[in-house]
Amino acid sequence: MSSGVSHTRSYGCLELDAADRGGRSDRRNDVREVRMVRSRHMALGVLGPLLPKHITRPAQRRLLSILLLRGGSDLDRDLLIDCMWGDKPPRSARNALHVHISGLRRAIGDDVIATTTHGYRINPDGHGFDVSDLDRLAVAAHNGDDPSKQLRFTTDALELWRGDPYQELTEDAFALPEIVRLKERRLELVELHMQALLALGHNGEAIPQLRELVERFPLSERLHEGLMLALYRSGRQAEALRQFQSARRVLGEQVGIEPGPALKELEKRILFQDPDLGATEAQPTPHNLPTFATSFVGRDEEIASTVEAVSVNRLVSIVGGPGFGKTRLAIELGHASLQDHPGGVWFVALADARTVEDVTALIATATQDQQNVSGLTDLAKALAPRPALLILDNCEHVVGDCAAFARTTLAAGGDLRILVTSRRRLGIEGERVWQLDPLPVPAGSTSKTELSDAATNIAVQLFVDRAQAVDRTFALSTNSAPEIIELTNRLAGIPRAIELAARWVPALGITEIVSMLDPTHSAVTGPDGAQVAGSFREAIDWSLSLLPSEDRTLLEDTAVFNGWFGFSDVEAVCAGGRGRVQLAAAMVRIVDSSLLVAARRNDGSARYRMLVPMREFLIASRDSGWDGLQEVYVRHYLSKALTRQDDGFSGVADLALIEDDIDNLGASLDIGFDRGRADDVARALVPLNN
Repeated sequence: MSSGVSHTRSYGCLELDAADRGGRSDRRNDVREVRMVRSRHMALGVLGPLLPKHITRPAQRRLLSILLLRGGSDLDRDLLIDCMWGDKPPRSARNALHVHISGLRRAIGDDVIATTTHGYRINPDGHGFDVSDLDRLAVAAHNGDDPSKQLRFTTDALELWRGDPYQELTEDAFALPEIVRLKERRLELVELHMQALLALGHNGEAIPQLRELVERFPLSERLHEGLMLALYRSGRQAEALRQFQSARRVLGEQVGIEPGPALKELEKRILFQDPDLGATEAQPTPHNLPTFATSFVGRDEEIASTVEAVSVNRLVSIVGGPGFGKTRLAIELGHASLQDHPGGVWFVALADARTVEDVTALIATATQDQQNVSGLTDLAKALAPRPALLILDNCEHVVGDCAAFARTTLAAGGDLRILVTSRRRLGIEGERVWQLDPLPVPAGSTSKTELSDAATNIAVQLFVDRAQAVDRTFALSTNSAPEIIELTNRLAGIPRAIELAARWVPALGITEIVSMLDPTHSAVTGPDGAQVAGSFREAIDWSLSLLPSEDRTLLEDTAVFNGWFGFSDVEAVCAGGRGRVQLAAAMVRIVDSSLLVAARRNDGSARYRMLVPMREFLIASRDSGWDGLQEVYVRHYLSKALTRQDDGFSGVADLALIEDDIDNLGASLDIGFDRGRADDVARALVPLNN
C-alpha cells in the first residue's frame, strides 16, 4: 500500500554498460541530450508543436497560441474574436470565446489566464514559456565575453527548438512578424554558437555542425565563414577554399549576388595561409579525476541535473548514506563537465583527513597550489578566483573544516565551484543540497509483466552488469529474476551493497547468495577474501561513530519501527525522557547524517524510514533493552488502532492514516499476538478489516 509519502528526491548514481558509456565526449553529449529532453517538457511552448500536448481541441490550441503571441499584454475581446475567426465569427462569438477560455483554464491552471477590464491576458513567464527562456538566454549569450559561457547559453537556447514556431498560426498575417523574429533569433544564436566553438578551439566538433547548418541556412555568410575557418584550422585548406566556391555559387544562384567583403577577405587569407588565422586547438581541461575499471550504470538525467546545479550554484553538496554512490556520481559529473571549468576539475579525497592541516594539505596538493599550503583560509582565498571545479569527497568527519573553507571561498567571490560529497550537509549559507537516495528497486513479483519491468530497473541492471563482469555466462532470466528482485530489495537498492553481492556469483550463484545474506552483510566481500573498499557493515559502523552517543541511542531505538513512521510515533515510543525540542533536534541531526530517509507527506508533515540493511544491522547489534522497547511499540500501535475504533472509523477519512501505519500496525499485531495479547489484537483488527 501507499505510505502517503511524496518522494521528490533523486536516485543515486548507477553504472551503465560499457557500450553505452563511450568516451567522455559521449558523456557530455548525453548530458546535453538530457537537457534538451527536459527542456521539451515546458509547461507552455510554441517553438515547435504547441505545448502542453494534452490540449487537443483545435479552437483551444489556436486561442492559446494567440494569447502566447501577445504574452503579457491585455487582449481586447473583440481583437481576440477577430484573431480567432477573422471575418467569419460564430453568432455568439463572445460566449464561444468565454467557453474556450474556461476550457483552457481547466487545462493549464486558473492563474495562467487573467481576466481584464476589456478582455484577457496570459502570464506565461512564470510557467516555463519557451520563448521567454529563449530570449533570456539570447541576451545572456550576447552580453557575455566568456566563450565557454556563451557556448553554454547558446546550447541551452538552441535545445529549446522543437520545430517551426507558432505552428497553429502559420497562415495568419498577424503572427508573421513574431514568427520571422524567432527564426532570425534562431539563426543569430546558431552563429553565436559557432563563434563560441571556434573561439574555444573546438574545430573538429564544429565542422559537422557547420555543414548541417550551412545546408539549412545557405544564405548565411557568417556560417560559411565559420565552416571555412574550422576546416582551415583543422589542416584542411583545400576544403576550406572549395567551401568558398560553394558559397559563391549558392549566393549567385539563389539571390544573384557575390559573396561579401568579409567572406572574400577570408578566402584570400586562407589562400595565402595568413598566420594570424591561427590553427587554434582546444586545450584539454586539466584534472586529476580518477577513472574506473567498471562501466557507469546510470541515468544521465541525474548527471545532467547535477551539472546544471553546479553551473548556477557555487556550492553544491551531494548528501546520502553509506554506499549510496556519492563519490562515483561526483567523479562522473566532473568528467561530464570538464569543458565548463577551464581552470581545472580537481578531486580531493578526504577519507583519511583528520585535522585542518590534513584538509589544507590535501586540497593544496590536488589543486597544485603549494604556495598557500600554510593555512586553509589563505588557500581558500587563493583558489576562489579560478574558473575551476573542486570536488571535496567524504567530508562527513571534517565537516567543520570543509564548511570553513567553503564559507571563505564563497565570501571571496570569484568563479570557483565546490562540489561536496558527504553523509552530512555543511550547513552554511549558499549551500545547495542534492539529496541522494538508494536506487529504486522492483516490486517483489514473479509475473511476466513484473519481470519485464525488472529488466529495465536500474538496481537490477547494476547487479547484472557487475555479475557479468565476473561471470560472463550470468544473465537475467525467468529463473534468476525472482532472486535478483529479492536481493535488490533485501539490499534496499544500495549500490555498494549490490556491487559487493554480485562478486559472489561465480562461487555461489544467485540463489545461495540470497539465502546467505545476513543482517550485517559482513560476508559480502570479494571471493578472494579481500575487502572491497570496506564492507557495508564497516560503512555503517563508520557513520554511527560520527553521531553523538545520545543520537546513536535514539537511532538504535527507531529500528523498532517497520516502514514509515512519524515524529509523534518517535515521541510515543523512543523519547526516553527527552523533551520535545531535544528530541526534534536529535532527529534533525540523524536525518542530516543520512541515517534515516525523510520525506514529506501531501499534508506537509514529515515521515521517516530506516533502510532495511541498516535496520537489520542495528537489531542484530543490540544487546539489551529490545524487549521493553518492543512492548512500548506494540502498546502504541495497538492504542492507535483501538482509538480509531472508539472514535468511529470513517473509512475514507481514516484511509490515509491506516496506509501510513500499515507496516507498523501489522508488525505490532504480530508481536502482540506472540506475547499473548490476542484479545487486544482482535479488537485492533476491527477497524483494519472495515
